[in-house]
Amino acid sequence: MTLSRELIQIVEIDIERCSLTYAAASSEPTGSEDVTKNDGDTVTTADYDRSADVVVAFDVVFDASPVGCIWESGGTSTGNYLGVTGSELVWRFGNGGSLPQDNAVDIRVPVAPYVGLTVTIIVEVNLPRTGRMTIIQSGSPIAGFGGVSVTDINNWTGTGDGAIGEVNGNAPTGESTADFNGTISEARFYNTNPVTPGCKAILGTTGVRKCYNTFFTCQDTPNFTTTTETLRFAQNVDGLPFDERIYPALSGAVSTNPTKINLGGVNVRSGALGKRARVVVNFQDFADSDIWFDQYRSERVSGAAQTDEGGYNPSDRGTFFAKLRRRFPYYVGRPLRVLEGQVGDSLASMRTRNYVITEWKGPNAAGQVQITAQDVLDLADNVKAQAPQPSTGKMDSDIDDTSLSVFDLLPAGVGADYPSSGRASIGSEVVSYTRSSDTITLTARGLDGSTAATHSIDDLFQEAFRVEEALISDTVYDLFVNFAGIDPAFITLADWQDEEERWLQGFLLTNTVTKPTGVNLLAGEISQLGVMFWWDEVNQKIRMRANRPLEIGETAPELSDSVTFIEDTIQNEDLHKERLSRVLYWTGQLDVTGSAMDGNNFARVQVAIDADAESAEEYNQTQIYEVFQRWLGVGDDSVSSAVAARLLNRYRNTPTQITFTYDAKDDANVVLGSPVEITSRVLTDDTGNALPTQMQITSIEEISPDNRLRATAQSYQFDGRYGFITENSRANYAGSSDAEKLEGTYIVDEGTLVFASDGSGPYLMF
Repeated sequence: MTLSRELIQIVEIDIERCSLTYAAASSEPTGSEDVTKNDGDTVTTADYDRSADVVVAFDVVFDASPVGCIWESGGTSTGNYLGVTGSELVWRFGNGGSLPQDNAVDIRVPVAPYVGLTVTIIVEVNLPRTGRMTIIQSGSPIAGFGGVSVTDINNWTGTGDGAIGEVNGNAPTGESTADFNGTISEARFYNTNPVTPGCKAILGTTGVRKCYNTFFTCQDTPNFTTTTETLRFAQNVDGLPFDERIYPALSGAVSTNPTKINLGGVNVRSGALGKRARVVVNFQDFADSDIWFDQYRSERVSGAAQTDEGGYNPSDRGTFFAKLRRRFPYYVGRPLRVLEGQVGDSLASMRTRNYVITEWKGPNAAGQVQITAQDVLDLADNVKAQAPQPSTGKMDSDIDDTSLSVFDLLPAGVGADYPSSGRASIGSEVVSYTRSSDTITLTARGLDGSTAATHSIDDLFQEAFRVEEALISDTVYDLFVNFAGIDPAFITLADWQDEEERWLQGFLLTNTVTKPTGVNLLAGEISQLGVMFWWDEVNQKIRMRANRPLEIGETAPELSDSVTFIEDTIQNEDLHKERLSRVLYWTGQLDVTGSAMDGNNFARVQVAIDADAESAEEYNQTQIYEVFQRWLGVGDDSVSSAVAARLLNRYRNTPTQITFTYDAKDDANVVLGSPVEITSRVLTDDTGNALPTQMQITSIEEISPDNRLRATAQSYQFDGRYGFITENSRANYAGSSDAEKLEGTYIVDEGTLVFASDGSGPYLMF
């Protein structure tokens, strides 16, 4: 049977699951033991910290009629006991008096199954209130038991000595005081970071039913071991990949709103970083047996997975999405992918777009569910990520306005949240400091244009975000990765650095951000230095490109009516609001604690004006773009003048925007953020001939999966001929090859402003 090549979409959602099994038996720690003891040895107070967690492994052979103490420490006030009392194997610690005790862990199991066996008994203390005993035979756990005290236990055994194989002093009340009648070949104590794998939940104690291996349902969160499980959904069509678990719950095609790049940051309506890509996915809820989701499903049916009721059929309890939303409420920010291809394609061969979940609606009464997701730059949104992060440390004393004071931060231990040195703000003053534990020593006062002042006990000591002569690429990487939590795998830093080295030489950032400020806002301010950042949803990368002409030798892909555009889909629009006739570029913020959007708080301004563009013969109108740039420290006229000139050069004439529809086969030529050369009947010279026009792709929207797409492009005109400084050995202009002339730069006669050999105009320095 030949499958139809029907177009399909598959939606993938990643959720975090725990890889452990509920209340599984533990194993012995993998590191070296701290203390080793043998039968008859004394266990002293120096052997381990009795107020910290401990794991002890005993190699034991049980007698045919087992009885007696395997390990005892402390006594009837606070005691610890492992042994056989009557018919039970006992592990207890905490209050050593008569049971029951609220502040004691007491585990008792029949000893009969272990008569005559050679085993390893592992006992764990997990303060403040839980413990576990595991029995291992031939390297495999054969039994595991847990216990919990009602109140916290701070010291799990007393100060007296203990012993292996016998009681040394007083055993906890009620336990056998006889020597152990079996064999104890070795006891190994782990008191330093005693990490033991395994879930320590105890059914009936930590919860009335076993978990669903999600963090929300976890009953032993300190040991939650994260793995990623991918849930897949598609429309109910024949030919889905048979070797994948795919729920046929997708309702209709995925709706998309594309990324839109804000070239140069001049479109104030879309923000300096442009608009985020957005998808809306609709599902139809359904009854589900949990056969793919719940590893304890059979125990739900038998009743072994819960203590509050008997067995039940999970198919009769709720619907898939209703249960998923309850079990996994932390869905915001989790990955969602849209895979597009044709029936019969493997998942790996499908086109994949990547997003993060931002919203979940439903299920409603009709079982409809809607999940919205945006591109990963959504993680940098101002309400989700800030730099610097909010500090909580407060001063423990008053300080005057002159001293390099020393004080402690409160509450105790909060100093660990601060670096060992840096800058901070106290009220409206910026200071530098060093830190040792919770103790702060001020090293300078009234920095970055602020004024030294007196401060009072309990004033907030807010860490600042400080960069000094830093690269744009490094600073934005830091903001995205360390403050917004974006996966560094999404950023090819080397590509950013190559672009910066070529086109942004000398653009070094110096700034102090004194209060928690949105990462999106900060990165947007940096982009106003003439650099664009956007999410490439197909290649799963955050891209960076300077506002620049084509690279020397770079050829933009050619797009045309006859080859690329689907008939009657191209549209042409002039963007009058984005035309510029003058740029005011403010730098040198006077006081970093003051406004970053007020010229009164800036020392310098570079003004680039194209008077001809404002003349009555041309546009007869002034169009102003004003930038307040706090990332250039005290100000850098060479950088600000260059950026202002580049912006004016690009936007001096009214930008043209083209929208067109094309076939997916031309994907390679239409890449978000890249330049193209468009030839169309809607773009002509003054004779009416089609005029090849350089443009830059600003958005791409999918109309139908793996078939038709709609793109928007904007004018990419850098008037003039750009060149770079060349080697000293280069011949003069007339003696150079055409290839060498492309690289420039040559000095033109200042009187004629043309090169005599060919009449060409001057180069522009970039």
